[in-house]
Amino acid sequence: MCKGTGGLEFEEVEEPKYFIKFSHDDYVKFLGKTPKKARLMQVLRIYKGQIPRALLDYDTKRETGEHFFLKGDKETLYLELIFQHPEGWLFTTFRRHTEKKFNFYYKHVGEWFKVMLV
Repeated sequence: MCKGTGGLEFEEVEEPKYFIKFSHDDYVKFLGKTPKKARLMQVLRIYKGQIPRALLDYDTKRETGEHFFLKGDKETLYLELIFQHPEGWLFTTFRRHTEKKFNFYYKHVGEWFKVMLV
């Protein structure tokens, strides 16, 4: 066990079996601490038009001030993945929905994922 912020304890994992890719390591949501791994806490289906502007800004903003914009119109279905940083705080990421992706992530809620930069 290791301690994160707020005294929370987490199980150590040697090497996660699965991975989640990010295009940049300077997203503001990482608080300057891009994780090497993260634990998947929740998977939600959401239409792009239902994502609150504040959440989109938080999720897509880089330290440069630039944003990564989600593709598609307001009816495009996305997965909202909620991950836990090893230090205990949560962050989100959005991925285009497919039933296969939803089933994969849903099956692995609670598991650790390696964070890969591509």
